[in-house]
Formats: sequence, C-alpha cells, structure tokens
Amino acid sequence: MIKRQTKYSAGADLTCSKQTTIEPNQTALVPTDYYIDNHEYHMFYMLCARSSIALKKNLLLMNGVGIIDSDYKDEVKVMYRNVGTEPIVLEKGERIAQIIPLSYLPLFEALDNEREGGFGSSGTT
Repeated sequence: MIKRQTKYSAGADLTCSKQTTIEPNQTALVPTDYYIDNHEYHMFYMLCARSSIALKKNLLLMNGVGIIDSDYKDEVKVMYRNVGTEPIVLEKGERIAQIIPLSYLPLFEALDNEREGGFGSSGTT
C-alpha cells in the first residue's frame, strides 16, 4: 500500500519493487508492483519523478510527466533514463516517483473503446 509522506503531500511515493540497474544512456522501465485500484470516471493519475532522483542519481523521467488513465489495469512502471556516466542501482523498496490523483472535466468527445492493456498508449485497438 502506498502512502503520502505527510498530511500535506499531494501525492504518494512509489517504490522500486525489484532491484534495477540502469546503465549510462540506457532507458529502463522500473517496476513498482502498484496497480491503480480506483477506476473512477473523470479521474487520472500524474506520475512525477522525485526531485532527489534527478539531483542525486542523474535519472530523468523520459516522458517528463506520466499520465495514467483511471482505466489502466497493468502495473505502473516508471520510465527512467540514466543521463550520468556511471550505472545507477535502484534498490527494492527505494522511493522512486510520486503518483498524484487528479480529476478532470471531460470536455472532449470520447470514442466508445475499452482499454486492452499496453504501456504508453491508450491501450485500444
């Protein structure tokens, strides 16, 4: 179960679920063993890097900010790129990202598709 670190934190920290090494100039999907369990309409989740990850480990979230739709059913993974010159090891249990729940106004027309899985896309066919 993920938790916010303080009562005023906007998001909760995600942790690395398996030791992961990211070589210099390599991009890796880091597992979190976290699944969205609130599939509410008009809800999405913003995935952000922790500030210390960039400063201390030279890791950049490849897509800047991740958007996870509420109907995403697969494991949430964090896509990091090592922009440093040394391999970076993320330990199991290490806090690696923040996930923030947000609501939105459905201003755009939507297609009547069901999500079928997939990473980095709407997951539809």
